[in-house]
Amino acid sequence: MIEKTIQVIRETETKAQEMIQNADLKHRKMVTEAKQDAEKLLHIKTQEMEEKLETEMAKAKAEGQEKHKQTLEEVEKEVAALKVLAQKKEEEAVNQVISSFI
Repeated sequence: MIEKTIQVIRETETKAQEMIQNADLKHRKMVTEAKQDAEKLLHIKTQEMEEKLETEMAKAKAEGQEKHKQTLEEVEKEVAALKVLAQKKEEEAVNQVISSFI
């Protein structure tokens, strides 16, 4: 009877040890999977942010180019207007010089 009790205790201890080892393996597996999932998520989010940044940069570049084009057109109009004004002033100056000789 005592031998049977000792045997049951040993079997119980063996089962308990196996349960502890299984639990430890499961724990390690869960931690490893969690780390892998976190790394995948980080990679995905990083890619998403890079794509978003590239899109925003392209948009900003396009807006900057459009603004540059508009500004250049405005400057060209102002230059043309100044040329017309300068030509009028030149004609006025020539007319004044000619009329001072007459």
